[in-house]
This record gives sequence, C-alpha cells and structure tokens, in this order.
Amino acid sequence: QRARPFLQSKILGHPGAVRVASAMDSDSTKKIRVGIHFRGGDFQKTEDLQKATFNQVVPVDWYIGQISSLSASLDQEIVLYVAGDAEMIGQLDEKVGSIATIRRLRGTSVEDLAALAHCDLVLPSISSFSMLTLFLSSALYTWPSWHLTEDHGYSSIWGSEEEPKMGKKITQAVRHSDYFCGQHSRNTYQRVVAQPMVAAWPNAFRERLLEQVDMRNARGDLIYHGSIREEA
Repeated sequence: QRARPFLQSKILGHPGAVRVASAMDSDSTKKIRVGIHFRGGDFQKTEDLQKATFNQVVPVDWYIGQISSLSASLDQEIVLYVAGDAEMIGQLDEKVGSIATIRRLRGTSVEDLAALAHCDLVLPSISSFSMLTLFLSSALYTWPSWHLTEDHGYSSIWGSEEEPKMGKKITQAVRHSDYFCGQHSRNTYQRVVAQPMVAAWPNAFRERLLEQVDMRNARGDLIYHGSIREEA
C-alpha cells in the first residue's frame, strides 16, 4: 500500500503515460473502456489453466467470452484497448470486432501500462505486467475463476505450494485483506469478479462499471456545468 503512490507518480505520471491518458479521454469519454493484456510468447500454453500457477497463457476464448457477454448485458458502446500478443489480438478482432471498437496499443511498456490502467475494466493476463497495472489502477477487473484456489469460502491466487504452506499463505492473504479493507467490505464493494469461460456479470459489478463511466463524464456536476438537477 505504501509503495502505490510512489509508483503511480513515477509510472502514471511519466510524460508518455500522461499523453496516452489524455488521448484516451478525447477518444472514448462516453464509452466503456475495457483494457486487455494478452501474454503469449514465452508463456506456457496448456489445455487447462492450472490453479495458482503463473506464467500460463489465458485462452483467448476466455477474453472473447467476457466481451461478448458484457456487450449483451449493457446497452452502451465498448472500446477495447489491447496490448500484447499479435496473434491473440487478431483472434479477438475476428470474434468481437463487430460489437466493440478495438484500439491496439503500440506504445512503450509504460505507455501501454498507463492505457490499461486508465480503463474502466481490465481483463488481465496472469503476469507481473498485468498485476502491476491493476495495482496502480482503480479499474474494475476480472480474473479466470479456474485459476484460483478455493479455501474456506475464499478464492486465492496462492495455492501451488504443498498443503500446509498453501493454507498458511491463503490465511495470511485473507487477514491482510480484512485488515486493510475492513472485515465486511468484501460484501459491499469488490473490484474484482472471478469469471468462468461463460461469463456472468453480477448486477452490482455491472452497475459500478456504469457509474465509473458516468463519473468520468462529470454528469450532474455543478462545477463542470454550472447547474445541477434538484433531488425529487
């Protein structure tokens, strides 16, 4: 937590990152911005994603399923800011190019990270680049549900270790979350939803996504517009 403001100032405050954010604000203010990071190349490709194991390629069909179901559940334009593996981007374009605008990110690592962090929703890869993006951003995000380890009502990114160590690691993660966020906050606000291949978007999560777009548009803001509507 203490490192976050410092890293935000150094990375998201970089001139290139600021330019990217400004360009996005001019391009897609009223649209839902979805950031996607594909990691292929040196990552392991498997038939089934292994639980709590990093450096694996998330199947492109998972991303396609997320966008298809999100588009079907929302009556609003979606623009995708996509970074990473060119082959996977091509497959995504083929499947969802008709229901969402696709912007391929071709900047530096800092610029692409800033663009993803500036989105309303991020569909990450299981990589340090995506995790840093989510750490610096306030965006909502999803995570492949079958990658997570279930333990006593919690789902965790940890769990590839032997059983005794696994339980200790998950317990520590849960205590850390409760300490910083409040014991009951997970029932009222959560940035992340774990999604299977066939996505199901919780109503509260979908509403928060739309609220973020409204807030960015400064809708109903006295200082921006000079007037506000009176409450009934």
